[in-house]
Amino acid sequence: MGRKRFRKVQQMKNISFKKKLIIVCVIIVVACLFYYLYKNYYQDILMIFDSSIDRKVVIEELRSHGPLSAVVLLLLICTPFVPYSVLVVFTALSYGAFLTSIFAIFGAVIRSLFFIYIFDKVNHLVPNAKSFKIIQVLKNSKHPVIELSLAYMMPIIPKFAINYTITLLDLPLKEVIIILIIGSAPKSILLAYDGDALLHGDIKNIIIIFCVAIMLLVLLYLFKFKNMLRQKEK
Repeated sequence: MGRKRFRKVQQMKNISFKKKLIIVCVIIVVACLFYYLYKNYYQDILMIFDSSIDRKVVIEELRSHGPLSAVVLLLLICTPFVPYSVLVVFTALSYGAFLTSIFAIFGAVIRSLFFIYIFDKVNHLVPNAKSFKIIQVLKNSKHPVIELSLAYMMPIIPKFAINYTITLLDLPLKEVIIILIIGSAPKSILLAYDGDALLHGDIKNIIIIFCVAIMLLVLLYLFKFKNMLRQKEK
């Protein structure tokens, strides 16, 4: 019995050590990626804020970065706990709105899948989370793909609640990816086009896009989520 317990303790220590090693390695890789960006974009960033330099020169310099920089930015966009919005806007400065939109949607899906995986592993540690009203409403939705996609679009709904609900519904991976793509697309595209407009100095377009997005999200909340709450109360 003593030997078995000793082996179990050793196995737990080995697993814990491996997890710590993975975390350290990820931090080192992320730090290296950021250093690469700093080394290659520092002068470009200074040029953006230098009003004496022609805007066309700044755009040409930013758009001169090759595929390696694009891969680095994509990896960072996909990395959890790294500032997503800042990276998307920054990527749009170099690679335009269209490609950045694809990067942003892909990154948002990867990030969400990571958190869904984590919640699926630890949801037994927080059983009281199931009693939260918002999670109950989302869990009892008749059309989970549609309603969870809409919920993802609303900034007022915590993403952790949606990700946690997905683990409770036990949806097929295909449906989960569809929810994440549809739900993350509006914000991702908005950020990408904001970054591109910022580079060209189209401040009016940024304000218009932002106001339209806010109005649409408010309308979605008023006409959809409130109805879901009323149905739940009944």
